[in-house]
Amino acid sequence: MFDLIGHTASINSVAWSPDERFILTASQDGTARIWDASNGVQLKILNVDANYANYAAWNGDGSRIVTAGADGVVRIWDARQGSELTTLIGHEDEALRATWNKAGDQVLSFSLDGTARLWDVETGEERLQLA
Repeated sequence: MFDLIGHTASINSVAWSPDERFILTASQDGTARIWDASNGVQLKILNVDANYANYAAWNGDGSRIVTAGADGVVRIWDARQGSELTTLIGHEDEALRATWNKAGDQVLSFSLDGTARLWDVETGEERLQLA
């Protein structure tokens, strides 16, 4: 057994990578972190938001991560490099959750602004807004 040491505030979400080799956490410290599931070693830090990260999730093949931040921004990350790939801007309040479609080319997010938004991952364009 081991502890995941690194976050400086409460953890808001946790998820296994699709191959179960990694653990993904999102925290009120504004970061999402990738951990080695075999030994608890912290591998990457994703700076999601100055305030806090509400949620983080892997795509189907584990190559990308989506995060939802208190700033209302949804971000797409390269899971291997830990680099931000796409910024999805449109929510007018906190982004609470985001999820991938099966193909991994679209993300659906929802916010305290009362909307859910469907995004094209490659272009960053909003495809649909539900209110």
